[in-house]
Amino acid sequence: PLIKVMNLISLLILPAIVNRYDTDKLLELKQSPDALAIVIAVVAAVVVFGAIAFSKKSGEAQAAVD
Repeated sequence: PLIKVMNLISLLILPAIVNRYDTDKLLELKQSPDALAIVIAVVAAVVVFGAIAFSKKSGEAQAAVD
C-alpha cells in the first residue's frame, strides 16, 4: 500500500513542479530550477521519508504485539 500512496503523491506533485519551467528553455537544458521548485521537491522528499519511518515504526510495534 505504501508504494501506491507514494506513486499517487508523485503524480499529484508533478504538475506543480513541471509548471514552474519554461518548456522551450527546458528542452535546451538552459534553465535551472527556481527556489519554489526546490522547496516543493524537498517537502515531497521529507513527506516520503516521514511516511517510510512511520511505516517502519508501525510495523515494529505490530510485531511486538504478535
